[in-house]
Amino acid sequence: MRAMASTFFAKNATPDDVEQGIRWLGWAAECGDGRAAYQLAGLYLWYPRYRGDPASVERARNLLRQSAASGIRMSAEVLELEKEGRPLAEAHKYVSTVSIEDRYIQRVAVRKLTDQEKTTNSVGPRVIKIVRPAYPSALLLTRTKGKVVVGFIIDPTGRVRDARVVSSTHQAFSDPAIVAINSWRFAPGMKNGRFVNVRAEQSIEFAPDDDRGLDVARFKREVKPAPEEQSASR
Repeated sequence: MRAMASTFFAKNATPDDVEQGIRWLGWAAECGDGRAAYQLAGLYLWYPRYRGDPASVERARNLLRQSAASGIRMSAEVLELEKEGRPLAEAHKYVSTVSIEDRYIQRVAVRKLTDQEKTTNSVGPRVIKIVRPAYPSALLLTRTKGKVVVGFIIDPTGRVRDARVVSSTHQAFSDPAIVAINSWRFAPGMKNGRFVNVRAEQSIEFAPDDDRGLDVARFKREVKPAPEEQSASR
């Protein structure tokens, strides 16, 4: 029945087609299909005919409860976000459009706030995944040591954007440093309760024999916003 419903939601679907699809989803939900209940809740929240209607919002909430009870984690997450203060429609859209990895990282950022950070509703980013840079094979013979400072932006999903070399003791270290930093992931920064872009700098040390540039605890202490602390979310 859910598959049948999907045939009525083409880009050129008429209002009658959509209503027919809604009926099929309703029948599927009545038969215990949790995914159909989740999709139907979204239609009650966002389809123009129903959007903003209190009765439709309540119907969507009940469908999400039914879906969550059947084991659909996305429905449970939407309801949790509503309890935290998000409007139900906004919570449903967020869970439906943001990847589960990005949602997890953003929730980690919120759950680890200190008391002071909760008071100001702002927090800097924290590194949660580090990738080791490759030592340049061209320098193995000379066993050159070096250091690269990389500037970058940590976006609201915790990904690295616009990485660039600020300084480097040897040109051969620059590309490996950029490649490594681009694979790092962060719990994103917040300002006034919103996830935002944060400018940051990180130094990476290169040595042929050891991991001195790769101490995770030290990286966690050193990763911090650059002087231009917070930038507007893009």
